[in-house]
Amino acid sequence: QEAGPSVSGTGTVLNITKNIVGSGMFTLSWSVAQFSSNPRASLPAVTLLALVALVSAYRFKLIADVCSRTGESTYQGAWMKTIGPGSLLPVLACGGKTFLGCVGYSISIRNATSLIL
Repeated sequence: QEAGPSVSGTGTVLNITKNIVGSGMFTLSWSVAQFSSNPRASLPAVTLLALVALVSAYRFKLIADVCSRTGESTYQGAWMKTIGPGSLLPVLACGGKTFLGCVGYSISIRNATSLIL
């Protein structure tokens, strides 16, 4: 069995950070502006963003811990070892999350460009 392309841990962290910061550039400033024109409104927004980031970091750590304990290097492999083969849930969850992410980015880009143009 051939191994697929590998990515270092540092490269993965940088890629995820780039994506999160990029999406935040579109959505956070627009959302705060829609909520209030008061500059103090950014404090609750940034606090909520930090809370969501902490929850996401914890969930990524849990996935890494499961992969480490099962000796697997992929989410699918860890799922098969802990839950069992034949389940479509990881595939559907990853596909659904990707689809919803694309929809969210499309909405953000549409809102940003409608204000610019």
